[in-house]
Amino acid sequence: MKQLHFRSLLYSAWNIYKKEWFFLSVCLAIFTTLSFALGAIESFLHFHVVNTTRYLLLAAVIIGVIDVMLRIGFIQALLKMIDDKKSAYNALWTGYKNTHKALNYFLYYCLVGFLIVIFEVVVYSLIKSTLTGDHEAVKAWPLIVCIITVHLYFFLRFLFVGIIIIAQDKNLVQSVKQSWKMTRGKEVKIFKICAGITSLNIVGLLSIGIGMIITIPLSFIIIFLAYKKLESTE
Repeated sequence: MKQLHFRSLLYSAWNIYKKEWFFLSVCLAIFTTLSFALGAIESFLHFHVVNTTRYLLLAAVIIGVIDVMLRIGFIQALLKMIDDKKSAYNALWTGYKNTHKALNYFLYYCLVGFLIVIFEVVVYSLIKSTLTGDHEAVKAWPLIVCIITVHLYFFLRFLFVGIIIIAQDKNLVQSVKQSWKMTRGKEVKIFKICAGITSLNIVGLLSIGIGMIITIPLSFIIIFLAYKKLESTE
């Protein structure tokens, strides 16, 4: 699959960005502003209003649902823009219309959040133990490397689960299987694409952060184009 390379994807993404830079900037501004507002509201409720686990959990669920609706709208808008070659403002606000799609993406959202928390807690605990200087604790480094490697592998294999849920309206289990099938044998190429995206955003960050206004939308377009190419080969 010669087309599944970071350079060619970046070139295609840049051509799309040049045509739709205003729409992409609006999407980024909306998503960033509302995500920041939701985070601020959650922090305010936690520290100043709600002081019981039950209400904190309820507030987290409500905010999570709103965040999921935003993400679904954002994914739908980008997919429609890539398919139709034009801006799709109306798609930004349609995340709530398909209950099946919204529910499965919410389950995916919760599962990913849970796994990230588990991963961070385990790795942080292991790294903290190695910093004590204890001889036995130092032996944990191979385990840390192994855990990170396994995490990276599954990240690459399940990279497109969220997109599949939205684009193909499949349930979570079907989307996991589909992503696994799509990425089989292509782990190295997908890793190189992700590494290229990371490098691209580092460059954007180093340019006083201003460059990320361009690199973040480009990153999403690259991922979506990679998904489209993988989907077309099945």
